[in-house]
Amino acid sequence: MNVRSWRQDQEYADAIIAVDKDDEPLILVETKPMKDASRLGVLQLLKHLQQTDIPFGIFADLEAIRIFSRDVIDPFLPLCVFKTADVLSRYEPKFGEKRIFSSYLDALIGAWLDDFAFHWKSEHPPGSDEMKALGLSERLSGGMTGNWRVLSDPRLY
Repeated sequence: MNVRSWRQDQEYADAIIAVDKDDEPLILVETKPMKDASRLGVLQLLKHLQQTDIPFGIFADLEAIRIFSRDVIDPFLPLCVFKTADVLSRYEPKFGEKRIFSSYLDALIGAWLDDFAFHWKSEHPPGSDEMKALGLSERLSGGMTGNWRVLSDPRLY
């Protein structure tokens, strides 16, 4: 199922989607600007991944950025986990010192992923080794991120 053609009669929510250089969806990103928001957020992300052909998902809260494969349905087995502050402080030096709202967390995660695509901030964005090992670093190169409307189950909020 193409993320751009989901049925219009469904409940929708905003999410970030990173696409590769061929404009194919690569990563579905969902964020929650709170500490330890992972349980319900990860379940929602994994449900969305199962409804699409997007191969990877990222769930980010204020403590951790977790990367999942669409093929893994266990919310306790991410492929990789980063400390959010370690990654995003490159793009917001006061991360952890100031309040982060939802749209700003989305923008910071987008900036991080765009850094893999364009290397606008660094030749080696935070987590480069791990992203390379997952095959994401190369696939993000030349791609882009953007906000899309994605299927949402309001019972998970």
